[in-house]
Amino acid sequence: MKVIEIRITVPDDAIVNVTSNEADALVANPPYNDPVARYWRDYLSTSGRKLYAAAARVERHQGPGFTFDDLADNLDVTYKSVQSWHRNSGRTAKRWRSETSSPEPIRFESKGYDWEDEVEGMRSRYELPPGIGEKILELQAVG
Repeated sequence: MKVIEIRITVPDDAIVNVTSNEADALVANPPYNDPVARYWRDYLSTSGRKLYAAAARVERHQGPGFTFDDLADNLDVTYKSVQSWHRNSGRTAKRWRSETSSPEPIRFESKGYDWEDEVEGMRSRYELPPGIGEKILELQAVG
């Protein structure tokens, strides 16, 4: 573990209180070298975080695989909103790939295009990469 020393000069009559708990700091700020935490915290927009958190919740509840309709229902928004948020997250992914030369760690992986009786139409099905849903829910819980 790296040790960082911080020196602060204060007047003689100043009162300085420093409180810290290393475990709390790690929960509040997941390790920066974790690409999932970094992508979540530093790259995704608010709507992107909502979108991927909804996918994680849906997968936790019903297992892998979801449509944009499932996410819209979970978020209580329209299908078009989910579509728009996903399109915007594509721009975020492009920026990540450009800056890191690696695939974005949080993404939807296509699992097919099939008829969905509930909407009487064809819909794409997606999944989160293995283990990513649980990480998303942990990151969302710490803010």
